[in-house]
Amino acid sequence: MFFPRIDKIKFYREGDGNLTDLQNIVKLFGKYDLMIETKDARILPDGSGEWGGTAPLKIQYSIQDNNNNTVLDWTGIDFSNVPPNASAPTIFGKNSRHQTPKFEYIITNDPFSKSYDKFLNTRQFVLYHNTTNWPLFAKFQDGTKVNIKIRSCDEAGNCAMETLPASGTFEVDNFQPYISKVDVSHGGRKIHSLERIEASLSQENTGFLKNSIKKKSFFSTTWGGSGVNCKNK
Repeated sequence: MFFPRIDKIKFYREGDGNLTDLQNIVKLFGKYDLMIETKDARILPDGSGEWGGTAPLKIQYSIQDNNNNTVLDWTGIDFSNVPPNASAPTIFGKNSRHQTPKFEYIITNDPFSKSYDKFLNTRQFVLYHNTTNWPLFAKFQDGTKVNIKIRSCDEAGNCAMETLPASGTFEVDNFQPYISKVDVSHGGRKIHSLERIEASLSQENTGFLKNSIKKKSFFSTTWGGSGVNCKNK
């Protein structure tokens, strides 16, 4: 029996025209695309099969954490229905061809729903394009170890499977460290405190310490609430 086959995987920054492969990176942050070269077998007139003449029916990916919980399951490309012609430039890789069949698919894109040009976003909040600046709201939490599972399946449900990275895991690292609280003491007595507050989603997460409490210092002077800056990615 012939199964689909995955011949090549490209994992690269969204918008990178050079398709610089990032399979060997350790940390994940931001936006990525996945391009897959895959093919299925075809049946010849004598009943035998050969590789390469047919595209698989479905090419999809999911992301699982270290406990095998599915964090994201993307339907990718499913030719059970015919996608509109307008999505073709964003779905097919630049080396795709039909004369001598070669099937490249950018499976982070969407063949059916605009905008067709989508991406994997580790700072996703609700949908892929909702990028949060607040660590607690990110779909992929910092420190989470994940794998990307890729599958290419035929009409009968036979699937080829690949995992990124090939060994080990990626670690999500969306945000640089930020300061959440600063206390100022003199002679063992707290004289001033600044505490970062989690505000609305729309507010940029700069790590700025706001809403400080003004207290009289040991020297009877008022300390201001100037704050401390620590920029996120």
